[in-house]
Amino acid sequence: MAYSLVIAGLDTRLFDRIKKISEKRLAPHGKLIVSPVKGYVPYTDAYIEGLLSSTHESARKQDGADGTPTLLMYIDYGDHSTKRLLDAFFPFSLPFSLQPVDFSLARNKPQESELLNAFAGEVDDSAIELRRLSSIVSEYTAVANLTPLLLPLGNFRSSHLRAILEQLYSELANSDDPKALITASVKKFFDVHPRTHYGSEPRHCFSDGYLFFRSPGKNRHGFFRHAPESTHAWACLLNARSRIGGRYAAKFHYDCVPVSGALAGQYENCHRIETTPNSREYVNIAPNDYIR
Repeated sequence: MAYSLVIAGLDTRLFDRIKKISEKRLAPHGKLIVSPVKGYVPYTDAYIEGLLSSTHESARKQDGADGTPTLLMYIDYGDHSTKRLLDAFFPFSLPFSLQPVDFSLARNKPQESELLNAFAGEVDDSAIELRRLSSIVSEYTAVANLTPLLLPLGNFRSSHLRAILEQLYSELANSDDPKALITASVKKFFDVHPRTHYGSEPRHCFSDGYLFFRSPGKNRHGFFRHAPESTHAWACLLNARSRIGGRYAAKFHYDCVPVSGALAGQYENCHRIETTPNSREYVNIAPNDYIR
């Protein structure tokens, strides 16, 4: 199944060395997206936007019916620009950090080559690990039953949901037991937002106290649509194909009805614009906050 492997922050020496590795090796059945920086510079807004644009273009060309995970490998400069990069790829990607290579340790060409080869080996191993982790996350996101991991961050009003996803985003790559971490995170969610039911419906759903987030059943008309002339941001599509590097069905969405009173007239959509639902009785909300 298709996915994107993004490698960010490589200087020209590292970039040239990584390009010697076959794309089929680093990203089998996927798309490798790598862009060099010139020496050490913080991640600029233009550089981050360029990566998002390339990742979006790759995802747009895929069928995407079963999702298109984004895997992010990046040089961790330990500065604010690295945080901006991670924020830009949250919550759809699965990040994996690499430390900068200290070329001051190399006194000659053979020693520099040794550092480059060691880094190439690290990237190769990390790509394998990212694919493994993505498969694990997909066990929790590409499921028939409702999962809180796919709830929309904008319209499910809960600081707990964001905190849980942020923890997974930052800790999964370094976890000794990713499945245990995800299971514990889901339990944390249910401790605060236990499963509930809408009226007499037998199937459980979620609620933030304002809306019931119900299963769409076989009705898949409220999913995110990305037309060629779309004005959506790049992240709108990427968030509609992947959650923390896990794939999920592109047509999935929640059928939402108010806990009490009437449905609100507008809801904030995936690019933070107030949008009027098509119905006065319910609103379709996709995991990326697309409103229909």
